[in-house]
Amino acid sequence: MSLGMRFGDEQGMAMIVSVLVLLLLTAIGIAAIEHSGSEFAAGGRSRHITRVLHAADAGLEVVAAKLAGATLNVSPTTLTLTNGTTVQSGDRNATSPQPLKLVGYGPPPEGYGLNVGSGFSTEIYRPIVTANSASGGMVELESQLGRLGVE
Repeated sequence: MSLGMRFGDEQGMAMIVSVLVLLLLTAIGIAAIEHSGSEFAAGGRSRHITRVLHAADAGLEVVAAKLAGATLNVSPTTLTLTNGTTVQSGDRNATSPQPLKLVGYGPPPEGYGLNVGSGFSTEIYRPIVTANSASGGMVELESQLGRLGVE
């Protein structure tokens, strides 16, 4: 009883199947390499922007230190860090560093409470700090700080 197939009809089928499997594995390998390359690049961008964010945060710390000083220095500030990142006071639209802005008097910023008795007021400042890295990254941070003053 024969099904109409002979042994000779199956010659070359193993080679065709092998080539198809090899093509499939090659396509999967290429996709994996491309995916890992894009993940690597994304990780680099993330590390870079994190560094610039930390630089901008350091700029806010400088502003807070100036506010804590006995004599307030509200002059424009520019810092250049060792990694080439420039930090300056003022928003990104300003062509030069801007001084710290006093935005009013009143209670401490939301979330903070002071019980120091009468005769004192809180000066409210809104520092804006922009950090620019040498390779083109930019982060702008804005905060609100209170400084205790005598009325």
